Amino acid sequence: MLGAVIAFAVGVLVWPVHAREGLRNKMTNILQGAGALYVAVTAAALQGVNNEPQARQLERQLLDLRRGITQQMDEARSELAFARFNAGAFQAFIDQADQVRRRLTAMAEDSSLYVHAKVQPELLPSLPALAECTARGFSDLADAVRTRRKEMRSAENLERAVRDLDADLARLREQRITAPFALDRMLPLWSFAFNLREVAQDLKELRSALAELD
Repeated sequence: MLGAVIAFAVGVLVWPVHAREGLRNKMTNILQGAGALYVAVTAAALQGVNNEPQARQLERQLLDLRRGITQQMDEARSELAFARFNAGAFQAFIDQADQVRRRLTAMAEDSSLYVHAKVQPELLPSLPALAECTARGFSDLADAVRTRRKEMRSAENLERAVRDLDADLARLREQRITAPFALDRMLPLWSFAFNLREVAQDLKELRSALAELD
């Protein structure tokens, strides 16, 4: 009996919490996969790169990374450990990451339209900076989840990039610069700018959820 009690105490208080570490690793991989897909989609629009096969492959990889996280979450929730586990915070983070994944998947579906729209830097000079800050944000967030950091290092730069894009979009609307464009160019351009802004906002939501992870 004494041996059983000691083994139980070691398992609960000392032995590593494998399921919870596995959950963090899975979340890290999902964020890294989302960042790779984001880079591919933005390159198609901003650089005119026709990388649709690569985007499709990254989309499939991201879906594969997502599979099994529900089971991993259940195992982490039921794992005996001394440390507290905030299951609600982890679930909120996963749900928000799913929203990002769905948005990126929709953007990947429209990548050929973005290439056709030929996003010109002079129209929205803030877009390349926002794309770069957001790509760094994915990497930073993944590292924060893996290392148990509570904050994104790139948060301030990302917020500044969003404000710059808002100013550019307001200028486009005020001056009606895109009014002469054909619809097959104007609509993808506005859709791309809107989606880039929303992905950045999604990262801000993930940053808020990050602070609650225990």
